[in-house]
Amino acid sequence: MLTTTHRRIALYGRHPTAMQSASSSADQVASCAPLVGYLGGTVTATWLDPELSGYRRDRPGLRQLLRAVETGEIDIIVCEALDRLARDAEDVAWLGKKLAYHRVQLHTVSEGHVDEIKFAVAGLLGSIFLKHLVDKTLRGMEAAVLAGRFAGGRAYGYKRMVRLDAKGEVQRGLLEIDEAQAKVVRRIFAWFAAGLPPFRSPHA
Repeated sequence: MLTTTHRRIALYGRHPTAMQSASSSADQVASCAPLVGYLGGTVTATWLDPELSGYRRDRPGLRQLLRAVETGEIDIIVCEALDRLARDAEDVAWLGKKLAYHRVQLHTVSEGHVDEIKFAVAGLLGSIFLKHLVDKTLRGMEAAVLAGRFAGGRAYGYKRMVRLDAKGEVQRGLLEIDEAQAKVVRRIFAWFAAGLPPFRSPHA
């Protein structure tokens, strides 16, 4: 049985978007210091996944962390919260099974020791959060369309219109025709109307 001084601890941090501070993931790891001190042991590795969603399994830092789990290089994972590692219910359950199989504990600043019950609850809450996020996003897109704004990405043939509102702030979701690209679009429609086959121009 391992004593506290021989426990090998891995730290993990992740933040989802570039809108957050570039040091957010590192700040999360720094906030784990008191918990690491309480658990005892030695930090043998630290992995970060900046600007990556918790719904992705293919994160470089997470892959390296799980490889260390599978090869028996660590005994405990410490992070700010379980949702730093996984958000989707299926991924949370998958992670819980993998850690249990390799006898690796997970401790977080928010939840403490994450046992089977906490894994199950976190998976349920993650699913509810995702559903609410999707609903909120769709409502926002619908509101943009009703307000005469573009809700998706910029389509070829258009460019973003810079227009300020009454407060002097740039209005989002406004597009105008890009005349240079519009010539190409009109030419393609003319070829189609003339019955030319796809991927073939009159000059071919």
